Amino acid sequence: MKRILFIICLIFFWAASVNAMIILDDTDVLEAWSDTDAKVDCTIHGLVGSTFTNLYTGTLGDGANTVVYTAGAAISVVSATFTNTDSSAVTVNFKLDPANGGNDKFLMPIISLGAGHSVFFDGQRCTVMDASGRILKGYTDHATSHKSGGTDDLLGAPGATGDVTPAVGEFTAVGIGVAPENPLHISSGNLQLQIEDSTDGKNWIFDVNSGGVFQFVYGGLPIFIIDPTTGAYGSGYTQLSAVEGTSVRVGMRFYYNGNIWLNGDTAIDGTLTVNPDGVNEVFQVNDGSLDSTDGNAGTTGTLTIDSSGNLSHNKDISAATLTSVGLITATGGQIAFPATAVPSADANTLDDYEEGTWEPSLIGNVETDPDPTYTQQNGWYRKIGSLVTVGFGIVINVAGNNTSTIKITNLPFTALAGINYSVGIFRVTAALKANVISFFPEVYPNTTYAFVYGATTAAATQEGMNFETYIQNATAIRGTMTYTQ
Repeated sequence: MKRILFIICLIFFWAASVNAMIILDDTDVLEAWSDTDAKVDCTIHGLVGSTFTNLYTGTLGDGANTVVYTAGAAISVVSATFTNTDSSAVTVNFKLDPANGGNDKFLMPIISLGAGHSVFFDGQRCTVMDASGRILKGYTDHATSHKSGGTDDLLGAPGATGDVTPAVGEFTAVGIGVAPENPLHISSGNLQLQIEDSTDGKNWIFDVNSGGVFQFVYGGLPIFIIDPTTGAYGSGYTQLSAVEGTSVRVGMRFYYNGNIWLNGDTAIDGTLTVNPDGVNEVFQVNDGSLDSTDGNAGTTGTLTIDSSGNLSHNKDISAATLTSVGLITATGGQIAFPATAVPSADANTLDDYEEGTWEPSLIGNVETDPDPTYTQQNGWYRKIGSLVTVGFGIVINVAGNNTSTIKITNLPFTALAGINYSVGIFRVTAALKANVISFFPEVYPNTTYAFVYGATTAAATQEGMNFETYIQNATAIRGTMTYTQ
């Protein structure tokens, strides 16, 4: 069974080869060369009688019309393989020079092979492969016979590229460059690509005219235009338009000098104009200012950004609200609140922030004796919204003998009225007159002071502390308190 399959495959291969073979008469000559010497390996196989034969194996030179095989009898050329061994592209030529003196025939297109690329030719088809064997390009049979100076349906002219002049149409020349990046170009006249819709008679047209204007046209009306040459320097533009029925309305223009024009009548340097009804200008940016105009009342407001980036407005915007659905970032690192807070009833609104210093004092609630004197009185505070946190340090010089409850005075903000007692913590760094197990301040509502309370034993009731019993000269007290304004 395997032998039968092998014979069938061999017959199939022979039949395919015969269909694609090149027939050489006695003394016909095959010529092959490249534009770089000794960089292209070549192998040519043929059928001599009924025997497949290697007709040529070698490396091509760079001399034009180099003979690589001369037929000694009528034979068939089955295949030719060319492989570029160079590190850059080379050009390969393969030609038949008939013995009867007829026209030379290029057997395959003149091909530029990339580094490591190869081309396989079987007399009818060309296949170009990369270094890994992947097929890059294929050509079908090349029927037109030609010689130097003749026409070539693949190349335009043998061994060169150039302009092709179509037999019909309004195009005078279409240029194809020698490198892929060279553009298809029109030397004069218009280039149009039209797509028609038979259902409504409308059509899309891609159009480049001799003036250099690029546009898309729909139903005979331009809706997208690039005109780089209109008017003086800087006035070329890209234009977007809207079509309704048989009317077209200019929607937007982007000018060469950076101007953007929206539905206006003229382009003003440095100006963005929005003109929805074609009459009333309602929005304009010009020379760093943003102008808004009420088309009915005629009032104008100007928002200005100066050279330092400061933002100002010629109208009173003190009550304006800035709304953002995203994150607001202060890249300068600061958010300023007014010196006098503007309270908000909204539970989720931060309406104030303040920080500073204050001077604490310890005095008796009933001032029957002279107040104490101090060697140190300092304090700091932070206010966030209505929440106030204070810190303080006091060192007594002469304590005195006041018997009323001690209070800390001069708090920077009045405590909230009502039942809102707030406490703090003390740290005593010099001895008291009596031992205590608790010693703390309590802010009194609707005042700017806190009473000082404590207890001498665990079982004792906390009571107001006084100078006579607890405070002595050189007593040092430090602490913090937090309360609501």
